[in-house]
Amino acid sequence: MKRIPIKSSISSESFKVIDKDEIYFLKRIRLDYLKKLSKFDRDKIKTKFFSLESPYLTKIKHLEYRLRTVDILTEYIEGIPLNSFMGLKKYGKYFSPEFKNYTSGCIILGLDELHKNGLLHGDMKPSNILIGKDTLSPKITDFYFNYVKITHGIPFLKKFPFTRSRYRLFGSRNYLPPCSFRNTNPVKGLDRFAMGVTLFEIFTGKPPVPSRFISSKERLPEWKLSEEHNDYYIENLEHSNIKYQAVNLILELIVNYRDNINLKKAAKVFD
Repeated sequence: MKRIPIKSSISSESFKVIDKDEIYFLKRIRLDYLKKLSKFDRDKIKTKFFSLESPYLTKIKHLEYRLRTVDILTEYIEGIPLNSFMGLKKYGKYFSPEFKNYTSGCIILGLDELHKNGLLHGDMKPSNILIGKDTLSPKITDFYFNYVKITHGIPFLKKFPFTRSRYRLFGSRNYLPPCSFRNTNPVKGLDRFAMGVTLFEIFTGKPPVPSRFISSKERLPEWKLSEEHNDYYIENLEHSNIKYQAVNLILELIVNYRDNINLKKAAKVFD
């Protein structure tokens, strides 16, 4: 078995794995809080991952917990991240209104499969969606441990055990909903908001937040919590050439992300 390093960061390492005639993708995530996950929680998460069945999610082949890391082996996809796909002129002819609708419907169904199995993506954005080079079909990737609930128990209370939970979030700030900047827990709303912003980018070509805030750690939260936040998406969508049903859905995901939106039904807007 041969491992070829692809990239590394403070929190993870990625490899292309060649095993005889098979090629896989390996991601090793360094997570300090894994030691606080009980065996029950680890097994529960693992079961959920292997219950996923969607052509729009990367297929997990193997998952192994270590002391402070987790190895996730998935299918290897010869593809291009959606954000790069949108920016490359040579793919412009493919990025038609029909392709935008097809891609949008697929990734909404992929996210719905995650939620049906009790999982959150936690870092939904165009760079975590791969477009197959040959198939041009989208697949959501990197939905592993971006958002984890950790339950702490008090062992000496055996008869009436007390537990409390907290959440660890590793999502990209530009795709986080306003309430996450108030230290409140958005749960599935986190993914719904990020999906709305991703669809906004697909159909308008505009950045997820105004350019002046993209690299501003101080000013971004202030903008997210202001009235200008919703206005940015509303104004750009009003000037886009897309059907009103799609505009309404995208705004619903961004503005009303706390509401329980039926994603399977939402995907039909793009049929």
